[in-house]
Amino acid sequence: MRSLTDEEVAALRTALETYSGVNKSETARLHWIERTREQLLDKDEAFTTFIEKHPGVDPHRKAAR
Repeated sequence: MRSLTDEEVAALRTALETYSGVNKSETARLHWIERTREQLLDKDEAFTTFIEKHPGVDPHRKAAR
């Protein structure tokens, strides 16, 4: 049985970390979404602030459910 090369081990580790939710950028993105959601639910003015910061958002579009 052959051993894995360092590159193969690194590729497997990256794949496993991503699958396991350890991918830091994805985790940070999800945390931002959670914080933003909480702010939008807590404060009426948060929606106006969000629209000002993200001008590409259509404030009239209804969320899909």
